[in-house]
Amino acid sequence: MFTNRQEARGGNKRLHGVSVNMAERIRLASASSRRMEWLTEHLPNSIEINVKPLAGDEKISEGEVSSQVAFVLEDKITRAKIQYFLEKQNALVNNSISPPNIWIVGDTLVEDPNDVYTALGQPVDEISALRMLLDISGCRHLVWSATAIIDFRLEEPRIDRFLESSVVEFEKLDEHVLENLISSESWRGKAGGYDLAGPAKKYSKLIKGELVTVLGFSNEAIMHLREITLQI
Repeated sequence: MFTNRQEARGGNKRLHGVSVNMAERIRLASASSRRMEWLTEHLPNSIEINVKPLAGDEKISEGEVSSQVAFVLEDKITRAKIQYFLEKQNALVNNSISPPNIWIVGDTLVEDPNDVYTALGQPVDEISALRMLLDISGCRHLVWSATAIIDFRLEEPRIDRFLESSVVEFEKLDEHVLENLISSESWRGKAGGYDLAGPAKKYSKLIKGELVTVLGFSNEAIMHLREITLQI
């Protein structure tokens, strides 16, 4: 697990090699439509993407945002392992299809441009979305994405963990623009209250890093996942 900001900022991180073998089906353990769209567009058509969010509530932690997102990832890895074995057992009992053996879990947090300890998560309503947009208006900020690829084909699951950040800059958002962004509802389910591939694209630009990191995945994780799918 990534334990400090220096490690996170030092570049792309990878722990525990995932074996690169056959995997016709993968599980995207996320309700994010943007993550699903990205995988659909960038993975071979032969890969079946099985979407099912993780059960249970997400845990939160304190510390710098880079540490918070790494903590959330570890929590999701634990929940994914439990869910996989429960689904597998249920499939055996009911003689039904087993869950995919390759799972992708992840989390994305937007760092408050004025406070490295404050994460701008997903807004719960229009008011919270507006507050987040006001926080990042006219500023540069970091977007952190932590992604894990879990290989359940071995007796002891192998896990690759990746943590990356990108820098996004927003122009100063006037009242009319803010009203349009809120009314578009593109903030729903989006960390920081915006969708860089949606309406917010017109008012922002990627300064450093990869677009996929802002949209919900570590870029290196996606590269590694492509290596897996190329073996199919």
